[in-house]
Amino acid sequence: LFLLTFHGLKKWIFGGISLGLCCLTRDIYLFLGFFIVVVWLIFTSYNLKSKIITSMTLLFSIFFIISPWTIRNFYQTESFVPISEGRAGYGLWLGTWTKNGNFTKEYIGKSAIFPKEAPLTKSEKIFFEKALAENTPVDSMFRDMAIERIKTKPLEVLKTYFIRFPLLWSG
Repeated sequence: LFLLTFHGLKKWIFGGISLGLCCLTRDIYLFLGFFIVVVWLIFTSYNLKSKIITSMTLLFSIFFIISPWTIRNFYQTESFVPISEGRAGYGLWLGTWTKNGNFTKEYIGKSAIFPKEAPLTKSEKIFFEKALAENTPVDSMFRDMAIERIKTKPLEVLKTYFIRFPLLWSG
């Protein structure tokens, strides 16, 4: 909203602050700031200096908001964890094939049951269902599978996004 309605550097500062707050609620939004910057750099006709200043302002504003949490995570885990060791990779992977959320009706407690359209072999399904039920850290594996799927089947992934897009607005 801020990026579309405000003007000057104010829109980039407030846009970054709001994106930083979004990142704190859902770690998958961390990628959104970089996506906006890439789109801004490629598709606008402003001079390069202006593009770089506004892009850095947006990213700095995002990192200004999430940095206290990142510092806290470093003191707790002694490793670099921007927001959480959460499920960004899992969410990204789900987004490469999930056309609707009907399969989530089959969740039992904390375990996930993957539908037949999930791009997993039978043994992978068993492995991931067990790992998710036991809170075993497998997010990086999901992230790698998502990136591989995006690289190997970009049109199929894009089609999935277009099919699912209206569902975001209709609930």
